[in-house]
Amino acid sequence: MQLSSHPLPLRPMPQLLFPQNKRIKIIQIHELLHPNPDLSLRSHPQFVALKSLIISLHVIFIYTSSYVGRLILVTKNMCVFSKLALNNYKHAIEENTYSSKKGTYYYMKRVKKIVHYQDEWLGKDCTVVIMDTGVARHPDLDGRVWMFRDFMGGRLEAYDDNGHGTHVCGIIGGNRIGMAPECKMIVLKVLDHTGNGRVEYSMRAFRWILENREKYNIRVVNISMGMAPKQNEDGERYILGAVELLWDMGIVVVAAAGNLGPAAGSITIPGLHRKIITVGSYDNLKSGQGSISQNILKPDLVAPGSRIFSCNANWNGQERERYVSKSGTSMSTPIVTGAIAQLLSRYPNMPNTEVKRHLMNCCDNLNMPQIRQGRGLLNVQKFLK
Repeated sequence: MQLSSHPLPLRPMPQLLFPQNKRIKIIQIHELLHPNPDLSLRSHPQFVALKSLIISLHVIFIYTSSYVGRLILVTKNMCVFSKLALNNYKHAIEENTYSSKKGTYYYMKRVKKIVHYQDEWLGKDCTVVIMDTGVARHPDLDGRVWMFRDFMGGRLEAYDDNGHGTHVCGIIGGNRIGMAPECKMIVLKVLDHTGNGRVEYSMRAFRWILENREKYNIRVVNISMGMAPKQNEDGERYILGAVELLWDMGIVVVAAAGNLGPAAGSITIPGLHRKIITVGSYDNLKSGQGSISQNILKPDLVAPGSRIFSCNANWNGQERERYVSKSGTSMSTPIVTGAIAQLLSRYPNMPNTEVKRHLMNCCDNLNMPQIRQGRGLLNVQKFLK
């Protein structure tokens, strides 16, 4: 049985279907996002960003009513976003394209606004283990990666032949865009160049973590991978038993919900484990969901997971290629992991059970079903208080 990193490709712009006898006024969309209606609509970055929002929400209908100035977006899964709802998501709308004037990307700025990021308590003295495809050399990760272990090929020098692990590391502890840029990262390679791996590789990594947790002060383990449930009973039992042992030893285990949704009961292994922290994506319709009938009340919370920019493992020295965009719960998980590293740098003796309880109590309710959003959207400002 293989574990996978669940990468999600970017989706093309969906076809927009407009009801008859409804006059669509783009200027109303623009006015919703920017107070100055005289600017050029086609070139204005907020208008460009709205198209990204339409993609991420899978919008299929746009209704406008000029006499009340109302804008309503209806998504593929029939969620309705009114003007008021969009105003609540206004902070999530940022330009995600390269800016030659600024000479750089907006990086994680959009994501950090969504989760109310606080640039204090940046993970100092907290060690985070990342089980993934490895890590490549990147300027954002210079001095950030404490140690590398290859449980597949046994190579000594750090490498990433897929890019997924490097992207995850940048989100957690990159020195320019990371959530916790002062944390110490240990990278354990358990996935190959295709983003897949065998259960035995992960079991070796789990054993190494248990043997070295005190030596390196390992407090958090990020698992942005998983396997479909009910496909290999022995593999499930080994993986679930290992993460439970890590948790019982006081380590905070954070796992992805997977991208097998939106069907109920689509949470992947090990995210199904009731003790650990399972993270879904609020802006990804394929984010794994729990099941009320099976009493699987997962994920525990959600974070952004659509078009997340982070370190490019194939960076060639050009500033324009420094970062790359990826989507999926694999990207949502390190956002939460980074926030936990921040908390543990402020409260280093906080037990993992208290970390989880506090995390879930500090989420913002998105008024989605519990099996979709858990307790809601990560709010770092509340979390660090």
